[in-house]
Amino acid sequence: MIPFVSVTSGESGSGATTTAVNLAVSLALSGRRVLLIDCSEKADCLIGAAGTADGSVPYTPLLKIMQARSEELPRLKDEAENGTFEWIIADVPHAAYEIWGNLSSQTVLVTTMEESSIPCADGVVGKLESIGVSPAVMLNRYDPEKDRTMAACLSYTLTDNVIGWITNMDSSASRFPVALYPDQDTAQRFRHAARNLKDGTNRPYRTLRPLSPYGRGWEKLTSFLQLDAGDRRIK
Repeated sequence: MIPFVSVTSGESGSGATTTAVNLAVSLALSGRRVLLIDCSEKADCLIGAAGTADGSVPYTPLLKIMQARSEELPRLKDEAENGTFEWIIADVPHAAYEIWGNLSSQTVLVTTMEESSIPCADGVVGKLESIGVSPAVMLNRYDPEKDRTMAACLSYTLTDNVIGWITNMDSSASRFPVALYPDQDTAQRFRHAARNLKDGTNRPYRTLRPLSPYGRGWEKLTSFLQLDAGDRRIK
């Protein structure tokens, strides 16, 4: 059975679609064949990320993007398992949790750090737990200096499985996903979250600084972030 990851949020604007795209891209860049499904009811939001009308992706042949309704997910999962894909990432509306919740091998809940967003996320967690699903969490708009204590509190109130800390998800709002550009901190954070998802871990992300004002040593320090579980270099 191939991994089926549902990505959702408690409210619009939290970054679930951006997260779904960048997790899928990160997995594809690490050598996995990935099907990315848009069930978010936002017309063409993921097809636009692909850059092509048919859902093929110019920057990696291992990723395929398509649109579908939530009720089509069981059929698509069966077809994907009998096909060539190794992972399915689905951007799903939280209101349809009873449809996709039991299909998923993992659910990722995206929430921002704003106080108004936490009750919405908590409501989704409660609904998922009612059907036996315990989601992982991606924290968006996370400030490592300001939000560290709040993030620790969320690990007790929402879940202790936080797989990603994204500081500036808005920087990925371009034609191509930010995960393609390893020199950006946001890209490294998405790739780190994808490794946590792939390995079933919740290792914290370590922010590293250049060893000198000229940045020498940066590439050496962060080189381990460029490797997937198979020790293959991600370009």
